[in-house]
Amino acid sequence: MAERKANAARTKTPWLVAMLAIASLLLSACAVGPERSITTEAGSRRAQVGPLTQAQQAQFQTAQQAATEGLWEIAERELHRLIQARPDIGGLRSRLAWVWQQQGQPERALPLYQEALALAPDDVLAVNNLALLFQQQGDFERAAEVLRMGIERTPNVAELHFNFAVLCELYLLDLPTALEHYRLFQQMAEVEDPQVSGWIADLERRVH
Repeated sequence: MAERKANAARTKTPWLVAMLAIASLLLSACAVGPERSITTEAGSRRAQVGPLTQAQQAQFQTAQQAATEGLWEIAERELHRLIQARPDIGGLRSRLAWVWQQQGQPERALPLYQEALALAPDDVLAVNNLALLFQQQGDFERAAEVLRMGIERTPNVAELHFNFAVLCELYLLDLPTALEHYRLFQQMAEVEDPQVSGWIADLERRVH
């Protein structure tokens, strides 16, 4: 059952940006039917970084558009140039890592997400996708560690609680912690998710 749930992710292109700052993207709390898994859908969150110059904003817009269209070579080129110009912005590294991840190159993406988090520990895109890569490798404890640190840094991000709950329920079999974080997700979500309400009710019966 857990394996079937874990294969139910839906993915969208996470490239929403703020014009004067790099946006940190979230994982969505969406799931398909009664299934659930850690997913990589889009949201947005501003990172506290210095503004890009007008020329750098144009480069980032080019990279954004290229990634949206699947033009990976162009996206990589522009992001590499931006990283050279602005090595202080961890979010640029997480975006390049995402480009590699979309091309099936997790071995390149994983260390770059780690570099991004070293520069910007509250980069939600890096937190979620690094945890996802660890989870896909079967390293559930490291995935949980990354998500715990992300929650400590940005406790009001609903999707972090959702993904941590999924990990705890399906992979770590820590049902009380899963229940706690599904509840926190529901409290923070703009609209209560009836599927998550059902999962909470199920866990309440199993835990108590």
